[in-house]
Amino acid sequence: MSSRRWTACSPTAMWRAGRWRPETDVADDDLGEVIVETVRNGPYIKCSAIHVATGREVSAMGPVNEPKAVERVAIAKLRRALETGR
Repeated sequence: MSSRRWTACSPTAMWRAGRWRPETDVADDDLGEVIVETVRNGPYIKCSAIHVATGREVSAMGPVNEPKAVERVAIAKLRRALETGR
């Protein structure tokens, strides 16, 4: 079981997104609440991240054997989208 702070609800998870520092068990550069949804389609996985406060949504796709990496990319894309305002 992961020590990450999120609440699982089917294939969708809502959690407080931030840069994860496992040595301190604290997230910094907090984004607030983010809904993360992962959907598998054959050998690929699509991860969507939605910022609850603004409704901004981004997605990332990658290989099904690297779901956490695809999730990290989606969160990074969301952070960048919020910073640039696009």
